[in-house]
Amino acid sequence: MEQEQLVRQLRQGDSNALRELMALYTPYLCTVAANLAVPPLTAQDVEEIVSDAFIRLWRHRQDLDPNRSPKGYLVRITRNLVVDTLRSRKADCLPLVDEILEQETPLETRLEQQEAVRRLKTHLEGFPLWTGSCCSAFIITTSVPPPSPGNSKPASAQCGCACFGCGRN
Repeated sequence: MEQEQLVRQLRQGDSNALRELMALYTPYLCTVAANLAVPPLTAQDVEEIVSDAFIRLWRHRQDLDPNRSPKGYLVRITRNLVVDTLRSRKADCLPLVDEILEQETPLETRLEQQEAVRRLKTHLEGFPLWTGSCCSAFIITTSVPPPSPGNSKPASAQCGCACFGCGRN
């Protein structure tokens, strides 16, 4: 009953009714705005969205139905403002996406790297001390090319393993 009276007063231009609605719904609308946004909004963004929701409520107060709670109307406004905020950020981020795409490794380079790792694994599996654990970590974290055919270097020099766990140091 109290909300109906507040809506009637709001429709008549009573700013005190708006203040009471703000006191009543601000915490709830902040929670709604924060939970709707992925990625999360900053506290400042949430505050701005909720403030804008009440401004819109005031501007469109004549459209309110005094027999209905303003809660649904405020939630809908808040949701739309969150969506608008996220859309504007998405547009701001597009140049960053272009920069990331320019920095991606070309497919040929990635395929060459994968082939080098495959050849290195094949070569290392031929060694009697190959365990697969420490040398696998080595393969992932380094880019040592496999030795050329006929290379007479000892296994430690060929592997380059510095983990001391496989005995090839």
